[in-house]
Amino acid sequence: MLNLRSKLRLMYATCCHGDSHSADWLSAGFDTAIGSKKVNANSAVELAPLLSLWQFNFKISECLAPTVPPTGPNDEVARAFGRTNNLSWKNDVDSTKVIRGNADLRIST
Repeated sequence: MLNLRSKLRLMYATCCHGDSHSADWLSAGFDTAIGSKKVNANSAVELAPLLSLWQFNFKISECLAPTVPPTGPNDEVARAFGRTNNLSWKNDVDSTKVIRGNADLRIST
């Protein structure tokens, strides 16, 4: 047994439909899981600022809040790309993140 429950604290899923996996991450022992509602178009611009704030001991919910505004423009560009190329996911873009588990998690907890 690896006994990782005390080590697994935060899972930030960069994949599309990441929130659909959150229950499994929490069951695996993570305290907090973050994932997108649908197709994720903004993890490249969201993860670094989130971790930059978390290192200063902000709550994970506070770290995610400032990254939400870029969701709109990134999602629009992804939708336009999907429409232009007639991709199956063109109408399924929603990078809005959902926090499951402990939204008050801090790097020090």
